[in-house]
Amino acid sequence: MFNYLKKRAMNNLILRKFIAWHAFYRLVTRDLAAPINFNYICRLYYFSDYNKQWRANLVEQVLADKACQEVVKDRTVLKRYDDREYLRTLPQTTLGFLYAKHLTDNEIIPIVPLNTKCNNDFHYIMHRFVMHHDLYHIVLGQDISLRGEAYISGFTVAQFPAYTQTSFHLVTTIFRGAAVELFDMKEIYQAVAQGFEAGEKAKPFFPVDWDSLVELTVDEVREKVNVSRVE
Repeated sequence: MFNYLKKRAMNNLILRKFIAWHAFYRLVTRDLAAPINFNYICRLYYFSDYNKQWRANLVEQVLADKACQEVVKDRTVLKRYDDREYLRTLPQTTLGFLYAKHLTDNEIIPIVPLNTKCNNDFHYIMHRFVMHHDLYHIVLGQDISLRGEAYISGFTVAQFPAYTQTSFHLVTTIFRGAAVELFDMKEIYQAVAQGFEAGEKAKPFFPVDWDSLVELTVDEVREKVNVSRVE
């Protein structure tokens, strides 16, 4: 039944909203011992992806930066992060090795191929944000805990506030922390503030050529993008 609704939702705004709220509920109430179902994260995006003004705002904001403009024009994709066997042969302090370890340890499977071809600027921008998210975790030294995700959300909002999807993640984190896990909310909001401050100080992550950094140590990468790890 749900798969039937999902197919119908492609052109039905009401159904898309229903599926988005269902995904929100499942993410908030999920068993922490179970791997995250990334389909639910994708479905959160149904809250805004049919808003034409929001789509236009995101594209406009990204293209306002010259370096980002070039990346979008060239449709640059990650090419050196698909082969985990290769990444695991790299020294253990490198970005590539730590990225592969992060995916394996957390049982993360990329939602779509890293080198997916995108037909328009909006889809490419969305794809790049989603596919680079786990690299942000490594470079910023954050795990996938509630606090870690809150930090990444604050960082991303500071750099590209029009990318509202990261705010959906943040709301889910806050709601789960407050209503389900009774998490220390002060810690979550501190993480958001710290991530936001780091995002304002760092070089924009969106246009970074991560392929050229795969064999560098994570500390060397952090120096290049002007960030420091928050313990």
